[in-house]
Amino acid sequence: MVDPPLYHDVAVGEGGLSLDFQVLISGEVASLSVEQVFPMTLEIYGDGSTLLGTKDVTVIVPPVANE
Repeated sequence: MVDPPLYHDVAVGEGGLSLDFQVLISGEVASLSVEQVFPMTLEIYGDGSTLLGTKDVTVIVPPVANE
């Protein structure tokens, strides 16, 4: 989920532009005895087709604690 899902009437110029948004990533993966690392790349599009930028993120699933 992305909030807000889009911005309207944004003019992009040479000076750049900063717009805030939140991304919620959800899913399920079984915990293992070792840490699991899932690299992802978020892609930000303008007008539905023009790639404006990317952001690399990493989701880490911690290992199961030994009992």
